[in-house]
Amino acid sequence: MYFKKIKQNLRIKRFYGQSENAVKTQVWIALIVHLLFLILKAETRQES
Repeated sequence: MYFKKIKQNLRIKRFYGQSENAVKTQVWIALIVHLLFLILKAETRQES
């Protein structure tokens, strides 16, 4: 269930590197950006 949510929400179309470190870094960056958008969405909802 967890990995299904990751695949649906992070929307990684392709990996820009082939090493394990490159893939991990790209997944972490996508996760951080997704969480920042969720925080921003919650903040703007509270201000309205």
